[in-house]
Amino acid sequence: MKWFVPISTIPSIIHYLASELTEDVRQLESALIGVTAKSILLGEPIDLKLAESVTKNIIHQWKNITIDVIKNMVCKNYNISISDIVSSSRKKSIVRPRQIAIYLSRRYTDNSLQAIGRSFNRYHATALHSIGTIEQELKEKSPLQKHMEFFCQKLESGKF
Repeated sequence: MKWFVPISTIPSIIHYLASELTEDVRQLESALIGVTAKSILLGEPIDLKLAESVTKNIIHQWKNITIDVIKNMVCKNYNISISDIVSSSRKKSIVRPRQIAIYLSRRYTDNSLQAIGRSFNRYHATALHSIGTIEQELKEKSPLQKHMEFFCQKLESGKF
């Protein structure tokens, strides 16, 4: 299957995405991935109309994603309580969901590392370590990748 971007539309698409998605670079990255994926799946060229449809959906979804939404989703999936995920426990059954929730909070919200850390009763350095741990495992194609795809799909679809 071939897909293409007419050269004449590239500046208008880039300008549109950059002007509409001003929250953070993660939001812009999500839009670029979404536009490319939709183009490939539908077998249509990337154009301004396609970019607009993806962008409107992203803007709506991202406004509803909060750290609390992420905590609830992760806790429900791992069958732990909110008090567990913010506790000082170092049990693997608690630490892993906490790291995942911190990673997703960084990816899907525009909160600072300090704010994310505080919401999990951690320092920003601990939040940064959690994010790095998850990113490293995702690079290694670990079983965690399927869990992350599941969570990302739920968040991006708005069905959390």
